[in-house]
Amino acid sequence: MESSLKYIFVHCQHRSGSTALLNTLGSLPGVYAIPEELNLLERRFVRNSVWRFAMNKWDDPENIFGSIWNSNGTFSFKTRGLINECRNFSSAGFGHFVRIIVARLVSCFLETDNTTSNISVIACKYVAHVSASEKLIDFFSKTSHIILVRDLSAIYFSKINDPHMRRLRRVSLHRYCFKRLAILIFFALDYRIIVKLAYSAATRPNCYVVRYSRMEYDLKVFAATVGLDFDSVKGIAQGKASSQRGAISKPSWIELIVLRVLGGRSYID
Repeated sequence: MESSLKYIFVHCQHRSGSTALLNTLGSLPGVYAIPEELNLLERRFVRNSVWRFAMNKWDDPENIFGSIWNSNGTFSFKTRGLINECRNFSSAGFGHFVRIIVARLVSCFLETDNTTSNISVIACKYVAHVSASEKLIDFFSKTSHIILVRDLSAIYFSKINDPHMRRLRRVSLHRYCFKRLAILIFFALDYRIIVKLAYSAATRPNCYVVRYSRMEYDLKVFAATVGLDFDSVKGIAQGKASSQRGAISKPSWIELIVLRVLGGRSYID
């Protein structure tokens, strides 16, 4: 990574409020927030969508990146040279691979964005799947790491009512049920990892827990600790997410039991 820049890695689950957190970080003076998760090294069965398993696209290195990297012509051209490194990342060190990819993607972003003058800190969310977070934290021990925690039932409720799931329910009920089951299982297992990281943050240098329910307070503490100016931030919009307005589905009591069993212990504020 470029020595002139500092980094903040946000470790989180999907639908846990990471967009609001990242937007708030990006509003801090001197901080530039990458607008989408990087999706590096996502766990094999849950990379973006379980449907990739059915479509047999696991070996396509283009799938490593989020949609913003593929839809933007400049990024697509500049990331094409990374394809061989993506194919061979298992032979290289994990941290070395992440270091190369993140640095080059950030470089692409800074070169094509005219609003990035006087940037000293880069904030990235979902650099790798949460299953790789511990390894990421250990390798980048001098980088600031934020572990974002939100109630598991709230995450699940938000996900099963997002626009994609609503459309899927209208189009194909059996595919909707299959995906809902997959979300139930994998989100619960991911939550276990997040809670483990949150509890271990106290003993890890440069690791900070941000609770969704107290995001503004925790971010103020984080900013004061790492020397960022939070005074210019007017607040965090914690209103009802669009996916929850007029929600068509709520978790059943059976699903809540499964979430409790598979998700394990909750993070106590």
